[in-house]
Amino acid sequence: MSLFRLLGLILAISVTLQANTDKVSHSIDETITKITYVYDPDWRPFEWKDEMRKAHMGIIADILSMISQKTHIIFEPIPTESWKESVKLVKTGKADMFSAVPYTKERAAYLNFTKNNIYSYPAVLVSHKGNLFDLDTDFQGKKIGIVKGNSLGDWIRHKYPQATFVSFDTVKEGFHAIEEKQIDFFGINGITALYYINVLEYTDTKILTKMDYMFHLKIALRKEVPKEILTHIDEALATISTKDRNNIYRKWTSIKVQRVVDWYLLLGIFAIVLFIFVIFWLINRHLKKLVEEKTKALRLLNENLEHKVEERTQELARINRHMQDSITYAALIQNTILPQEEEMHSFFKEHFVIWEPKDIVGGDIYFFHQINESQALLYVIDCTGHGVSGAFVTMLAKAIEAQIPAQKEILSHPSKILSYFNRTLKSLLKQESAHANVGMDAGVVFIDKSTRSLTFSGANIDLYYLHEGKTKKLKKDRYSIGYKQCRDDYQYSEHTLHYETGTSFYLTTDGYMDQNGGEKGFPMGRKRFTILLESNAAQAMSQQKEQLQKALLLYQGSEERNDDITIVGFRLP
Repeated sequence: MSLFRLLGLILAISVTLQANTDKVSHSIDETITKITYVYDPDWRPFEWKDEMRKAHMGIIADILSMISQKTHIIFEPIPTESWKESVKLVKTGKADMFSAVPYTKERAAYLNFTKNNIYSYPAVLVSHKGNLFDLDTDFQGKKIGIVKGNSLGDWIRHKYPQATFVSFDTVKEGFHAIEEKQIDFFGINGITALYYINVLEYTDTKILTKMDYMFHLKIALRKEVPKEILTHIDEALATISTKDRNNIYRKWTSIKVQRVVDWYLLLGIFAIVLFIFVIFWLINRHLKKLVEEKTKALRLLNENLEHKVEERTQELARINRHMQDSITYAALIQNTILPQEEEMHSFFKEHFVIWEPKDIVGGDIYFFHQINESQALLYVIDCTGHGVSGAFVTMLAKAIEAQIPAQKEILSHPSKILSYFNRTLKSLLKQESAHANVGMDAGVVFIDKSTRSLTFSGANIDLYYLHEGKTKKLKKDRYSIGYKQCRDDYQYSEHTLHYETGTSFYLTTDGYMDQNGGEKGFPMGRKRFTILLESNAAQAMSQQKEQLQKALLLYQGSEERNDDITIVGFRLP
């Protein structure tokens, strides 16, 4: 049995709790209607903080919501910037409760714990894929990463005293250190490890082994909180079925969190933004006035009800048509910035483009600029968000791309082009002082047919190509463009490849591989995508496009479309 399947089996068994036939009491002491609590702001998929809304997200947040519905206890989160800060708030009595922690003797000095577990799961050691370490040998001189404040850290120190330990503030820092080979191992719970490897695609890491340490997550309240509150919570926790727990777990291990954009930053840049928002504002004001008038009329004259409902329905339909027309007009504008088919057809031996916004307009975009007879630039860009919001950012991307031809010194260097995008986007949006956090992922290819060479640089987008029937890729930088946390002076890496006649290349955003479907509703994934490329490698580009589209629809089934999808494939003479 594989380690992944073993971890899944352990999780399914561990969440099965003893059935509680007693009804959960809803008669909470009237003087205690609210419990303040803290949570770990960086512990995906169990819980984390949504930076834009400062909201508690994840598996544990859903469990607390179910308990609140069953008990009528109000759980009020106190957002923090780190787990260390969360622990301090409970220790000093500024918060009443931990959302989920394992039992320790040190915590038992000031906390009462639920008898029932929220979830139970094992700890694992994560390593780099190239690590061939024999677990039977000595750990002398090996570096093991642990997360500060995590109870697993003390256990690992005792288990492997001969090792050197490196502490990290966040799980993400630990996975980055493994990928960069700065440490040999990283100790973390198995569920979080699977999430980072399979969902967040830390593909250069692997789970090396399961350890004897088991996490038993419980809800813990300060001892000053009346014990009957803990009893009500414990009873409610016992009534949550294994099916409900598994559904919550599956929900948070298959979704992709998206960033929210403050579109008012773009009002002064594009007239289309102002146009759409003014219409929405007028519609909302008119709708509010209409509802007030109809409500007053119904209250004073309780007659002709069917006629008034019909009038309101027609009015709402008219409003919906106006909204739809506005978005359709925005789609016409977005289509005007796409390359003309003739431009790409005259340069490439063969090519295809799959550009399918999730909604009428989208946040994916691609550009093509022919420099001369033998040289050209190809861009594929995935902007923050999708729908109307994502479309606004693509207009900004076009404004920056239009400046590139004038920058003669960077035309043949995709890495410098990405750096130019990064600096310009942060400057235009005043990211250092603005509340919004807008950015994009991008892949840029410089093609020189005279030297039969291709140069690529990617910001979270890979370039795939077929070599001897197998899919290869020029790897991306795991570093996006334009966000607040992106440094102005970051230097993107660059890869040059000398190609053979007929070599096929593919640039794609993450929408295709992230689409949920199949029997279990999992993402399609990179493996299925590369198998499709290899199985259709001998076909013409137009036929490859048809096969990719058919495979996506078949896999998606009844699932909703997740994101915008863009794939550009081409062959060079």
